[in-house]
Amino acid sequence: MKVRSPKKEGRNVLIAIGKRVRMVRKARGHTSWSLAAALGLSQAHVSRIETGNQGLRCIMILRLARVLNVSPLIFFMEERQACRLLKVLPDDEIRGVELVCTRKPPRRPAAKS
Repeated sequence: MKVRSPKKEGRNVLIAIGKRVRMVRKARGHTSWSLAAALGLSQAHVSRIETGNQGLRCIMILRLARVLNVSPLIFFMEERQACRLLKVLPDDEIRGVELVCTRKPPRRPAAKS
């Protein structure tokens, strides 16, 4: 049995997520330029995400989902499932993404002297 290296497996995951990002972006009628502008990134950065050459933090996945108006789970699904979801997505999932992305961190109390 051949064992996959964690590095190669991680790269494959980034490539798969990037493919979903591109698929959703095109389905929502965005260009890579318009998506980059909405996210406050360069078009080159979006291109690196879509080709799997850029790692993603959770917050970026949530921002992508919010801008593209989809559930963040769509980026982790198989292609067929993602295609089906692109056609019908419940409003409550979209609202859940907005809540997570817009929630402010709790304020720390001022230090007492």
